[in-house]
Amino acid sequence: MHARFLIVRLIACAVAFQYSVNFGRVSGSEPASRAREPWTTSKLQGTPAPPEPFRVVSAFPQLKFDLPTSLLEIPGTNRLLVAEIGGRVFTFVKNAETAKADLALDAAAVAGGSVSLFAAVIHPKFQDNRYVYLCLVHPKGKPHTRVSRYTMTNDAVPVLDPKSETVIITWPSGGHNAGCMRFGTDGMLYIATGDGSGPNPPDGLTTGQTVTDLLGAILRIDVDHPSADQQYSIPADNPFVKHEGARAEIFGYGLRNPWKFGIDAKTNEVYVADNGWETWEMIHLVGSGTNCGWPVMEGRARLRSEVPVGPTPITPPIRDHHHSEANSVIGGPVYRGYKLKSLHGDFVYGDYITGTIWSVGRSADGSFVGQTLVDTDLRITDFMESSSGQLYVVDYDLTGQIYELLPNEVKDLSAEFPKLLSQTGIFADLATLKPAAGVVAYDVTVPRWVDGAVAQRFVGVPGKETIHLAPHSAIRGTYPEGTVFAKHVSVPASEGNPAQPLETQILQFQYGTWHPYSYLWNDQGTDAELVSSMGT
Repeated sequence: MHARFLIVRLIACAVAFQYSVNFGRVSGSEPASRAREPWTTSKLQGTPAPPEPFRVVSAFPQLKFDLPTSLLEIPGTNRLLVAEIGGRVFTFVKNAETAKADLALDAAAVAGGSVSLFAAVIHPKFQDNRYVYLCLVHPKGKPHTRVSRYTMTNDAVPVLDPKSETVIITWPSGGHNAGCMRFGTDGMLYIATGDGSGPNPPDGLTTGQTVTDLLGAILRIDVDHPSADQQYSIPADNPFVKHEGARAEIFGYGLRNPWKFGIDAKTNEVYVADNGWETWEMIHLVGSGTNCGWPVMEGRARLRSEVPVGPTPITPPIRDHHHSEANSVIGGPVYRGYKLKSLHGDFVYGDYITGTIWSVGRSADGSFVGQTLVDTDLRITDFMESSSGQLYVVDYDLTGQIYELLPNEVKDLSAEFPKLLSQTGIFADLATLKPAAGVVAYDVTVPRWVDGAVAQRFVGVPGKETIHLAPHSAIRGTYPEGTVFAKHVSVPASEGNPAQPLETQILQFQYGTWHPYSYLWNDQGTDAELVSSMGT
């Protein structure tokens, strides 16, 4: 079983414990209030593979947001700006001790109905004009996606003036709206749009290969020079300015749902993370007129060959990820800071579903090379590089917090990581599955179905430490480093057949992240061997 799918099952195991365990008694024990023996035998330290090169830590641990989608730095201040999907915009002082964020705007109240706020961006000349742009699905008239400009006050605690809204551009909303915005070094505003439809059928509007509408594209407009009939003008060097019937705002096209992208502050190159359909996630380098292929192609795989190719040839992605390792890629910055020197010049991106963070950059021969930076539990929705070189990661709903990406300085303990279940220190006797002193067996009220097998569950907390759940929560709380959940799966005994152990699943809390492992039992039922992260 691949580790990414195993973690889903093991977290379900842990959540089942939180929701359903009889807290008055644990399996085969006296009331839980009775002091347990300390667990001192754990050998589950470190990870089976060398530590990842980076880690994430909560940058502002006292701040939590409600489904945040965008993070920005406000120039000329010591404040950051956060947008939430429901329409609220906050600012707060950039300090690890900050405990309160200040409301700057409620876009839903301005709109007079529910909105979906995807992204925000600040004008390059913000200190002169105070302009902030929001991209959201708006309920007015027929629901649509719009980019609106607001003016921010120059107060010590700034707000966005709700009366200052100026609608810049709109397009039809649908299942895939994208909505990311970035200013290029050329002063132009680049905007991502989705294909305007849901997952099935792929590209239901068959719009990806056309340039006659604004969908499935990266737009490029000049917001500093409005035309006579709209709040922007079209740059003369846009690729389809002279193409008959085309929307001249289009810079690149053939995209499905490019929810976030980044622009290199040195080269003005546009790196786009595009959410794929059933099999692939794509990273594209989008230049003037680039055709990324959707829906004729999903990454490098042919999909809808009956769709005519657009006015420019299809360019394959610079990197792609199979859905076994990524499911919803989220673009970040092309890092140009020096705090993380090894990432200088690399495009950093992550995945909303798996929480993995990668980078891709050019090698000496000009080819693109990618690397895995860290595997997290986060639901990533945005990244931000600060003016001083911090690289922040926005978590959507695991904690609703902002994290910082930092070099990983933990000791490599992979050589000592237990390769056999008997070496983990969880059990005193494998033959009877007697837990080690301090490890507690527990039952759940409603066991999960495991295809005719049965499961036994155990939890171990190092020493005399304890799990502290948050008030009114059965999931969130503080888990001591080294906490272990174990789920032993076996086929029960039947007439003429003894019980047969299958696998023992481990969920280990290490370095602030849950790590999943599976130990596969041998045919003799005497021990179980650690399965590699590639599964078996």
